[in-house]
Amino acid sequence: MTGGRPHPTPPRAGYRSDMLPLILALACRPHLAAGDVPIPEAAPPVPPGLPPAPAPVGPPATLVAQPCGTRAFVREIDLLPVDRFAARDLVSPCPPGARCVWSGIVLRSGTATWREGHLVLEAAPQDPSGPPGPPGVPFPARLVPAGPGLLQDDEGCPYRVEAPGPR
Repeated sequence: MTGGRPHPTPPRAGYRSDMLPLILALACRPHLAAGDVPIPEAAPPVPPGLPPAPAPVGPPATLVAQPCGTRAFVREIDLLPVDRFAARDLVSPCPPGARCVWSGIVLRSGTATWREGHLVLEAAPQDPSGPPGPPGVPFPARLVPAGPGLLQDDEGCPYRVEAPGPR
């Protein structure tokens, strides 16, 4: 109603004149066959709007574990670029200034990747011509976050980030 007088033409039920351009656009659009629909090359790795969670510890970093559980010595693990690691088991290190036939340090290397919230360590087989590893002391297959700057193995032994990279 305008100025108290009735509208000259009553509107039809469900009709709005501002919808006409939309109705025409939908009616005139080309119809696509199932084979005409573009297929995306790859799905995004994470749902939109959710950034990937950063790894709690990344390379370069050195993790140090004091004697714990069945391991009676210090273990150091250097996280290196390109998903690699180098580890040292300080079984019986040679004291400074002493002459030792064997330093008592067992070396390992392999891959280190973050999967499903834990650090997976896959050690390469040890060189049979080199010194044997310490008997009965397994190398951890994974480390899980246990606090700021702290990871732990399946035995519950803590590994602290002691240095920003390999020593």
